[in-house]
Formats: sequence, structure tokens, C-alpha cells
Amino acid sequence: VAKLDRAIVKDELVIKTWQADLPEWGLPLLPGEQFTAQLKVDAPVNLSHGWQIEIAIIEPAPENFLEAMLEKGPHEAWVDFDLLGLPLTVRGREPGERWQPLGMAGHTQTVQDFFINKKIPAHLRDRWPLVIHKKEIVWVTGKRPSEVFKLTSHTRRILQLKLVR
Repeated sequence: VAKLDRAIVKDELVIKTWQADLPEWGLPLLPGEQFTAQLKVDAPVNLSHGWQIEIAIIEPAPENFLEAMLEKGPHEAWVDFDLLGLPLTVRGREPGERWQPLGMAGHTQTVQDFFINKKIPAHLRDRWPLVIHKKEIVWVTGKRPSEVFKLTSHTRRILQLKLVR
């Protein structure tokens, strides 16, 4: 029988084995598992731990936007605004949900498998924020945007998605 320890972190009770690490409490997580919010320009969505998701429209797209996009860190994603619309929704994953991560043209993957591949701990997966357009995932926040809405040489307007603290 494994020896268990417990800790109270903020308003969460964590029960773990001695060998297990405490969760990453500074991550931008949904305030609750059933959380859903509309994401609009000038109306950021508040997440846990002081994080927000905000969006802006970059119009017209700069000439060197493909190079500029590659310089962005994991807390920012650029997608083709003309391929989607507003408002967007921020919510957690749904059972069996599939999506097409950037770089997987012609293939889809379950969100579950993506989380496993990205080593997102199981206890955080239901609170990981997803940005959604209609039923399509636009961005797994902090990880990867969708192939469906990627920037191309035809992009005229960019939707900038950012995690800010």
C-alpha cells in the first residue's frame, strides 16, 4: 500500500503519494471543469492563477507575418481571421473530441492523445482551456494552434490569441 500525503493549496485539496509532485498551480487553467465563456475583442476571458486569454485583430497582415509568427512563444498564437469568426468560446475538452493540430495536414488526433503527447498531467486535462470556433478547436492554449486556421500566403487578417498574466 502506497503511503499517501495530503496538502491544501489555495482552495484545492490534493491527495498524492509521497513520490508524486504537486500540480503546476501557476498554469492558466479554467476556473472549473464546466467553465464556458465567450471570447471577444476587448473582452478577455479570466482564467485561474491571474491569467487571461485575450484576442486582437491584426489588419492588414504585415508582409513578413509568416516569419514574425515563428518568433512567438507558446503564450501566443496567430490564426487566419478570415477562416473563422467572432465570438469564440473558451471551454474545456469534450469526451472523444478530435482536432487537427498545426503540422498535421490531412490527419486528426484526439485531444486526449494530444494531452498525453504533450505530457499534460491527467488531473489538469479537464481544466485546460481550449479556444473554439463553432465546434472546431482553434487553439489548445499555450500548446498549439489548429492546422485548419493556419496562416498562409493568402492570409489578409490575423487573429492574435494571447495568454497574459
